[in-house]
Amino acid sequence: MQLLDKQILGFAGSKRVLALLIASGILDAAAISGQAVGLAFAISNVWYGAQIADQWLYLAIFLVCYIVRQIIATARSSAMERFSQRIGTDLRRGLTEHAFNQGQAFVSRFGSGAITTTLIEGVSQVENYLWLILPKVADLFAIPIALAVTLFLLDWISGVIALVMLPFIMLYMRFLGLNAKMAAEAQHDRYEQMANHFSDTLRGISTLKFFGVSKAYAEKVYDISERFRNATIKTIKVATLSSLVIDLFRTFALAAIAIMLGFRLMDGSIALMPALAVLIIVPEFFGAVRRFSTDFHASLDGKNQLATIMAMLNSSSDNAPKLPKQAAETLPWHANNQLELCGIGLSHIEEDGVLHHVLTNVNAGAHGFAHIGIVGMSGAGKSMLAQMLAGFSNPECGSIKLNGRDVSTLHADEWCKHVAFIPQNPYIFHASLADNLRFYAPNASDEALARAIEAMQLGELIDELPCGLDTVIGQGERPLSGGQAQRIALARAFLDESRTIVVFDEPTAHLDIETEYALKQPMLNLMQGKLVFFATHRLHWMADMDEVWVLDGGTIAECGTHDELLAHEGAYRKLTAQLRGGECA
Repeated sequence: MQLLDKQILGFAGSKRVLALLIASGILDAAAISGQAVGLAFAISNVWYGAQIADQWLYLAIFLVCYIVRQIIATARSSAMERFSQRIGTDLRRGLTEHAFNQGQAFVSRFGSGAITTTLIEGVSQVENYLWLILPKVADLFAIPIALAVTLFLLDWISGVIALVMLPFIMLYMRFLGLNAKMAAEAQHDRYEQMANHFSDTLRGISTLKFFGVSKAYAEKVYDISERFRNATIKTIKVATLSSLVIDLFRTFALAAIAIMLGFRLMDGSIALMPALAVLIIVPEFFGAVRRFSTDFHASLDGKNQLATIMAMLNSSSDNAPKLPKQAAETLPWHANNQLELCGIGLSHIEEDGVLHHVLTNVNAGAHGFAHIGIVGMSGAGKSMLAQMLAGFSNPECGSIKLNGRDVSTLHADEWCKHVAFIPQNPYIFHASLADNLRFYAPNASDEALARAIEAMQLGELIDELPCGLDTVIGQGERPLSGGQAQRIALARAFLDESRTIVVFDEPTAHLDIETEYALKQPMLNLMQGKLVFFATHRLHWMADMDEVWVLDGGTIAECGTHDELLAHEGAYRKLTAQLRGGECA
């Protein structure tokens, strides 16, 4: 059983804190000895006929030592609270920065649920682990050694018995500690699985309901929760058993010393004062071991969380999925770049067990700063294709090629850094309107922000807000209409000119037709000099696209320019007639 995670010693100031804790532990042991000797002298003197009033000096020694111990305990607790909170703050900041620097590849590797719970609960558990374990480790080394010296000065036989029993207790702690460690690690793994699964299920609940698999996922959530509950109960059983047995060993040791002292008091080989002092000191001698054992089990969650956090912080983007070197060198997107979709497929199993193909054998390509329109009936796969092009999902089959080189995943960092995605239901963060608009470009100037606001006609919304751009919106704050949220998302993309790939997924679904036409020219200006994928059911945009992909049944039925596709009978012309007739949106 490793007493202290070695990674703790790498934290700034940890060695100095540990040295101060050891020094304070030795001082605490000296105060314990002073308490024991002062109280033993007072009791033995009264036993031999002295007056209690005459024992004021020994009682004063006891009282002073007691006050010193309380001061030491308060100072240590305050110092450890400051140290643990500082380390916790550093870990949160470092983990957050690491997640943002590595991007989607980092989230894909560890899971969004695990990262979220680690930031919220995991770091707090690490703070508790540091607050508990460092003083106990210092006491485990300092107090028994210092008190052993006092025991040998008072009665060497009792000192020998105590020192002989201590290794047996430590050895047993090792065995139980290994079992507790394995049980706690299993519990931690179950906890991460539950966090990831719950987070993914909650985030995709609308999609699960849409595809009719929500009940099946509810059973999976229950099953994973039960596994975590069983692992937790097993950990508690091990911790309770170890505490019980260690208390039993301490009782045996104290009983052995007490019996020996009793016989020796009867034959007069030891005086009453040292015998009483020994009986007072021995529980404190083993108390440091017991406190460490108890807090070790209580802090195992924090130790496992620390290992997880350090693994996340030490993870490198070299181990994360990314674009091949030759492909990465072509980003940001240039006029001569070529993107090819070769036999792309994506499917899922419905609740009744039937395999549903969302995308099937999708073959298409885009060159340079082309504007690609993606149209089709509802359920044709427009949104899934848009999300895949934005890098939020991987194809189950087929390949995506960038300049002839296969790209294993589209959610690699190098791709996502250059993509602006405007979904049908954009996410509004719990932050000010200005911060929401600067999501892609946090360092954008006020002048650039003003141009984006004017282009997307957000002036009327800002005038309605009590604090203007500083008004906090999102997550229960100032409510927004769907059209207002959509215009904020469009302004985000407008504000960041560095992203050379723009993916629209029904960007005007919540806008009335008059507003949409008013925003059309600014949006077309936004598309200049960028590769654009525009998924929509409003076909008036297609006249401004360089090429139109018509999805039908999860595959591209035909492609070409707006005029070319209208010139002959086909899927696009049929779709145009259906949408104009209002049969489907």
